[in-house]
Amino acid sequence: MNLNQLNAFSASNPCAQNYVDVMGTESESYLADYKLFVGERYLAGLSPEGNFNIYGHELQDLEQALGLLLNEKGGWPDLIIGDNRLHPLIEKSQQKVTRYNPYYSMRLENPTSDNPTTTRQVVAGDQEIINFWYENFNRDENSSWSTPNVAELAGSKLYLLEDSGEFLGGCANTLVNESRLWIGRLYILPHLRRKGHGHDIMGHIENTASAAGQSVDLLVNIANESAVSFYKKRGYQILSENAFWCLEGSERIPG
Repeated sequence: MNLNQLNAFSASNPCAQNYVDVMGTESESYLADYKLFVGERYLAGLSPEGNFNIYGHELQDLEQALGLLLNEKGGWPDLIIGDNRLHPLIEKSQQKVTRYNPYYSMRLENPTSDNPTTTRQVVAGDQEIINFWYENFNRDENSSWSTPNVAELAGSKLYLLEDSGEFLGGCANTLVNESRLWIGRLYILPHLRRKGHGHDIMGHIENTASAAGQSVDLLVNIANESAVSFYKKRGYQILSENAFWCLEGSERIPG
């Protein structure tokens, strides 16, 4: 797989940037079994698990890419991730969709913040806190993110917001990229929300990105209007609308 091709495509199609950055973290053995179709106007991937990733400049490009993958696989997958403009094509197919989740890709360029913060990176003794954080985040968001093992974090980082040693919330650096710092799983304890703590932890992460010459990028559920509003107030711009579709028979729900 030529990752340079992926980067070139995503430079003109921000909808694909999270996908491309994720592919950059996969092992050589995984990529060797991955089938990729790259055209001038579309990017389509068939994963070893049999799932589809589809991105294109226009609707007809998405339709062409979907057709290529259906022909290659010989049928529909359990999971499709890609440009939200695929939705009418999937509806037209009359496939039974068990879950449809549209979300924005958002970015803050040249991040800087003057917010005071008591944010720190996790250490080995924080596993119990992380377990609590992810359990509650997944319940609130109806998601299924795996709880990280502190000993196996590799290049990614988890940040905790504290007050006198008491946990207030957390946020994850979910992907490492030379020019983009991807974040997710922002969580503040329910009784402490709307008190500025989200701004505190984001300020710390934004300053970290600024020092490294990176933008801050994230994905946020379109239906989560309060979160979208929060990020917009901090200067984040919507780059694209993405989505995932779980089709009948799928047991895996991303996020």
